[in-house]
Amino acid sequence: MADGQSDLRSITKAPDFLACVPDGFTTTILNRPPDAAIQINFWNVDGTPESENPALPHEALGRYRISEATILRAAIRLRPDVGLQLAVNILRALTGLPDEIRIRYGLPKEIHEVQGNQNAK
Repeated sequence: MADGQSDLRSITKAPDFLACVPDGFTTTILNRPPDAAIQINFWNVDGTPESENPALPHEALGRYRISEATILRAAIRLRPDVGLQLAVNILRALTGLPDEIRIRYGLPKEIHEVQGNQNAK
């Protein structure tokens, strides 16, 4: 846990609790002296059918016209110290995954092997 507790505690979910599986995220530093925060925005690419060409077979690629949009699903703001705790805990959790899962996603075995955004090649 981020607060260093090793035992589990009871947590009650808020009525507006949100869990989402994002397609991606962006991070922004909100620098407002004398303080700062990190905002993480989670987004999905959403598709909406707009039209159909019934003359084409159902499995044909051009049968359906779909518009796509990036939809912001959730955002969190963190103090810089909490953001660092989150980053370290995520890295530890990911490098602790079983070998077969780490290999499938191209994750390193050790934290010191993490080098920037591997998807930005």
